[in-house]
Amino acid sequence: MDDFTGIVHNVFLELYTELNLESIELFQMNDEQYGHIVCALPEKKIQEQTINSLYGFLKGKTFKLPVFIRDRAAMYVAVVKDNMTDEDKIEFTEKILILQNVAAVGNFSDSIAASYKVMEDALDRVPVGVAVLDNESRRVLLLNSVAARSESVQSIMGKALKLYTDTGKQTLEDIYDNSSGLWYDVNFSSLKWINGEDVLVCTTIDVTQKIRNQQKIEYQANNDYLTGLFNRMKCERDLDEILKNMNPGEKGCVVFLDLDNFKQVNDGLGHQYGDVLLQEIAYSLQETDGIKNSCYRMGGDEFVIIVKPWYFDKITEIVDKISKRFNDIWHIMDVDYYCTMSMGIAVFPDRGKTVDELIKKADFAMYEAKKGGKNRFLWYTVEDEERKCADNGFRDAIKELVGDDCRDFDINYQPVFDKDGILYGAEALVRINSGSLGRLLPAEFLPTAEYLGIMNRIGNYVFAKAVKTLKKWNGTHPDLKMFINMAPTQLMMPKAAENIMNIVKQWEVNPGNIYCDISEKTEFLDEKMALATLEILNAHGINISLDDFGSGKMSLGFLKDSHASMIKFDNSLVKKSRTDDVEITILRSITEIADILDIDIAFVGIEDDNDNNMALENKADYLEGFYYGEALPEDEFETKWLK
Repeated sequence: MDDFTGIVHNVFLELYTELNLESIELFQMNDEQYGHIVCALPEKKIQEQTINSLYGFLKGKTFKLPVFIRDRAAMYVAVVKDNMTDEDKIEFTEKILILQNVAAVGNFSDSIAASYKVMEDALDRVPVGVAVLDNESRRVLLLNSVAARSESVQSIMGKALKLYTDTGKQTLEDIYDNSSGLWYDVNFSSLKWINGEDVLVCTTIDVTQKIRNQQKIEYQANNDYLTGLFNRMKCERDLDEILKNMNPGEKGCVVFLDLDNFKQVNDGLGHQYGDVLLQEIAYSLQETDGIKNSCYRMGGDEFVIIVKPWYFDKITEIVDKISKRFNDIWHIMDVDYYCTMSMGIAVFPDRGKTVDELIKKADFAMYEAKKGGKNRFLWYTVEDEERKCADNGFRDAIKELVGDDCRDFDINYQPVFDKDGILYGAEALVRINSGSLGRLLPAEFLPTAEYLGIMNRIGNYVFAKAVKTLKKWNGTHPDLKMFINMAPTQLMMPKAAENIMNIVKQWEVNPGNIYCDISEKTEFLDEKMALATLEILNAHGINISLDDFGSGKMSLGFLKDSHASMIKFDNSLVKKSRTDDVEITILRSITEIADILDIDIAFVGIEDDNDNNMALENKADYLEGFYYGEALPEDEFETKWLK
C-alpha cells in the first residue's frame, strides 16, 4: 500500500468511527482514491468531520480526494497545502467543496439530481466533447460544454454514431468534418448511468494538429521544396509501383525533360529569377491534362513525367502541349524570358522494366535531343542502346572529359546530420553531366576511369573543388564539415599528403573541417604508402573516415592503423541486419569496438523510418541518405540548408 492509499484508508476508518457510518466502500479509479459513504448524519456534520480528518492526515502534503456521499449529496476535493496556517485552514474549509451549498436531503431522487449535477460539472471541465446517450433510443441525456457549443463536434458525433451502429467499432480514428476542416478521434463505451440505466458515452478528441503535422512530414518527404512537385524518391516509388501492377499488353512511358541553357538564367539574371522560372514551369506541367499528378522534379532544372498506361494513347498530344508551352514567353517577375527544353522519352516495358533503367534511357534520349539542336524531343531506340554500350567510344569520351580539366564533371553535396537532426556537414559526390554521355553516376564511370588510370586526376579535381566550396560555406557556418572521397591512387602518389595539404592551405580552410573518405572496398597496391599518407594527413588535423564499412575487405588492423575517427556503415549491412541475426551481431560488435576506440559511427543510405530507427538503435552519431536530404548542386544546397 503506497503512502497516499494508506492515508486515504486511515481517513475513512476515522470517518467510519466518528460518524457512525452505516457503510463505507473504498475504491480506486483513474489513479485516484474514492470513498462511498452511507450515513444518516446531517450534511454539515459530514463536511466538518471530513475536513478535520483530511487536515489531520494530510497536513504538509498536497493531495486530491474526491468523496461521494450516497443519498446525502456531495463530492469533496481536499487539497492541503504545505505550511498551512489557521487562516489558511479557514480558507481551506470554505474552498474544499467543488459543489457549494448542496443541501442535505433525505430522498433518493434528490440525491440522483445532486449526483447528476456533480457529473455535469465534472464533465464540463474536461477539454474534449462528451455526449451521454440512452443506450436504446439514442436520446441525448447530457452534452458537456465542449460538445454543446461546437456544431463541428456534434456533426462528427452524429457521423461516428452511424458508423458505430453499423460496424460496432468502438474506437474511430481520424474522422474528418467537412464543415469545419477539423479531424477527430471518437470513442464509444457502455456503462451504468447515475440512475442505473444503461447509457452510451461518446467522447470526441480534436486531433487536427496531429493530422496536420503528419501531413506536413509526408509532404516534405514526397515533394520538392522549391516547386511543390513530387521529388526523385517519390518518382522512383511511383514508377516502381506502376511497373509491378501493369497488365499484359499495357504500355506507358517516362519523359525526361531538361531546360536548355538554364545556367544563363542564374548567371545572367540571378538565382531568384531561376527559382521563379522553375516554379512557373512546374505549375505549367501540373496543369497539363494526363500528367497532373505525374510530374517530378529530379533536381536542378531536370524534370520527369510519368505517362501512365491509361494515358499512353495520348502521349503525342501530351508532348505536343508541353512543346507548345515552351514556345511561349515566360514572365519572370519583371522580365519576359524565352526558355526552351529538350525531352527524352522511354517506353515501358519495351525499353526497360526497372526504374533505374527507364530513367537512364529517357535521360540519354534527352541528351541526344540536346546534341541534335535542343528545343526538341527524341524517343529512346535500340540504336541508342547499342551506341551507349560501345565501350571504346565511352572510354575515349571519359578520357576527353578528364583531359579537358574534368570538363562536364559536376559535384553535388549530400547533407550529413548528427543524431539530434542538426546539420553536421556535406559529402561531395562527383557526377558527369555531359552532352555526349548524358548524366552518369559514379558507379557508371569510375570503374572505367580506374581502368584507364585517370582516377588520380578526377580525385584531385573533386578535392580542390570541394575544399573551395567548404571555404565559402565556412564563412557563415564555421563548424560545417566536408566529406571528400579519396581515390586509392591519390594516397599512393609521391608527395600525396603534401599536395593535399597545399590545397587546404591555398584556401585557408580549417583541416579539422575536412574528412577524407576511404572506401572499405578499396584495394591498395601499396597499403603501407597509403597508411603513411593518412598518418601525415591526420597529423595535420584532417579527419579520416572509412566509408562502406561492413561491405569490403579491410581488417580491424587497418581500422586502427588508418587513424580513422569515423566509420560509415554501408546501407546493405543495415538492411541485412533487419532480418539476419548474424548480421545484427556483427553490426553491434563493430559499434562496441568503435566505442572502445572512441571512433564515431555514421550510417549512410538512410531511406526510410526503418533504416533510421535501426541506425539510432545501434548508436549512430551521424546519418546520411535520402531520408534526410538528397544530393544537390552547390547553390541549391546553400538555399535549402545554409540560409
